[in-house]
Amino acid sequence: LLDDAGYVDTDNDGIREDPDGEPLQINFASMEGGETAEPIAQYYIQAWNEVGLDVQLTDGRLLEFNSFYDRIEADDENIDIYQAAWGTGTDPAPNGLYARNAAFNYTRWATEENDQFMADFTSAEAFDEEFQRNTFVEWQKYFSEEAPVIPTLFRQQVMPINNRVKHFDYAHNPADDFGWHTVEVTADAPVSE
Repeated sequence: LLDDAGYVDTDNDGIREDPDGEPLQINFASMEGGETAEPIAQYYIQAWNEVGLDVQLTDGRLLEFNSFYDRIEADDENIDIYQAAWGTGTDPAPNGLYARNAAFNYTRWATEENDQFMADFTSAEAFDEEFQRNTFVEWQKYFSEEAPVIPTLFRQQVMPINNRVKHFDYAHNPADDFGWHTVEVTADAPVSE
């Protein structure tokens, strides 16, 4: 794909130049967070280097979480590509992430065809289950072909809850007003069954 787009190594140093023969450096923004954040970012940089791309961390380091998102939202010109985290939302329609003016459409991906899909998702016709299912299937095909984002990592959190704990909603977001006052423990010792 890079060759076809004109990004080739013209000076035989192992690093591709842009189609005009000029040096190409790509600034990669990634967030701090946990012991695996740096190794994952470095792995991506190494993999890009293996295909001849000079990718460097924006500012030469991982970015603090809030600063990272402030800069993404502001379309910081020192960020060419980025690795971020997001959720899929609670509404099955992807408008909150991929509508033209959605607050979380950080890639700024916008096409007329996608606009039509977003309109269809929230149309009166979308109350028809078959229409909505067909719209999702077609949109997912379109989204996969366009690839405005490429998921590379999925994290899971394991939260063991002993059977003696009652009224704890595992699926509820703990950052919300959970209602901890309703949680109760039914035994002094953990239940082993």
